[in-house]
Amino acid sequence: MMESAPKEDRFHHVVVAATKNSLEQFPEDAASQFAYAFWYENDAMCESVEKRLNTPGLPPVRKRRLMYLVDRLRRFPCLTPEQASRMKDFVSRWSNLSQDVSRKVSKRAATTNPYDKLAATWGLEENVSHVMNMVLELQTRHFVDEHNLPSGYSKLEKH
Repeated sequence: MMESAPKEDRFHHVVVAATKNSLEQFPEDAASQFAYAFWYENDAMCESVEKRLNTPGLPPVRKRRLMYLVDRLRRFPCLTPEQASRMKDFVSRWSNLSQDVSRKVSKRAATTNPYDKLAATWGLEENVSHVMNMVLELQTRHFVDEHNLPSGYSKLEKH
């Protein structure tokens, strides 16, 4: 799925793409690359995410977009239990980003985007459902088995 460029370069590119503009403008290929890297190359991807979050001068809304994606993607069963636990801790460590957003913004986001409460908790007024629709096939057991990827799914017995 991901090209053969050095991992750090590939991850940096998709992490920047996730934060650059509204998630409504997140390019389909970048969303797919982000999800794939997050789910199946999690350790290296998280280093890139952490590095981006620690970028001096990065506007808080960009950090919230990134953490929203991490928070959303960590909930899928394709992560191993260990990865899911680490990602839950990671999200907890960065939860202060959402606390920096006034309750007014979060309340308005919940009204603007009532179907994605998680986005609202990160203070985002962006409709991100299309982003999730683009990556759903990447998290299926069929995709994992077909590509022999590490995942949180139990192995299917072949008869």
